[in-house]
Amino acid sequence: MFTAWSSSKLKKYKNLINYSLYTMFFVYIIYLILKEPNVLGKIPYFLILLIFGTLTFLNEYLKSLYTKSILLLTDSCNPKEGLKLIKLIERLDLFKSYKNSIIIFKLLALRDLGNIDELLKYANSLDIDHLHFNKDIILIYNYTLFMSYIDIKNDDKVLTYYKNLISIKKENNCPNLFSWSELNGIYHLYNNNLIESKKHFNKVKTNEMNTRERLHFFFNLSKLCIAQKEYDYSLKYLNNITSIENDLSINCEAQSILNSLYKNKKV
Repeated sequence: MFTAWSSSKLKKYKNLINYSLYTMFFVYIIYLILKEPNVLGKIPYFLILLIFGTLTFLNEYLKSLYTKSILLLTDSCNPKEGLKLIKLIERLDLFKSYKNSIIIFKLLALRDLGNIDELLKYANSLDIDHLHFNKDIILIYNYTLFMSYIDIKNDDKVLTYYKNLISIKKENNCPNLFSWSELNGIYHLYNNNLIESKKHFNKVKTNEMNTRERLHFFFNLSKLCIAQKEYDYSLKYLNNITSIENDLSINCEAQSILNSLYKNKKV
């Protein structure tokens, strides 16, 4: 779960500092060009200006593309379009500075699209146990695999990755990337511990979630309500998912469950 306001404020300060440094450098190089009396002497400065200008433009362009891809994933819930931008970033990222961000995005997007086989294949290719990844990647890696193995009902793997997540949570400086209450609720729901699941779900703060996170939470909540035969509540949460235009796999699942509820006259 992301703290959008503080993150946005921090980015504004960082951008302001970066733009100030860029401006100072450009002004200084132009000053040196104007000051240099020899035409041949100006050439190195022009080359520096050209190279630095190109790299600066590329950096800002990549930053813009990544911001758009994140918004497509978290607000528009359109992982397909987001992945198109990510592929473009991969081609243009000469210094691989977006490598970690791309890994996180792909894990989340493939999960959102319901491409579990592709996700598992990609996750296995990362060699997470032998390479040194930051905590964000390790957390997202374990989270997406936990959720994916729930989808394909692999009990042993679900337990393994749940334990991994709890272990990560106990570490110092654990990233706050999602709701731990929701995670615990999902685990207990999977094991049919409905009372425990509801207890954890009741602690979830949806006002701190982005659109994508809310839709996933509503879907899990609807499954709990159906398990408890609270069909009117499940109808409410499922309609919350289908009423918003989105490209998530749970949208189709929600519509299918709604059709089944109506067909069987549960609501």
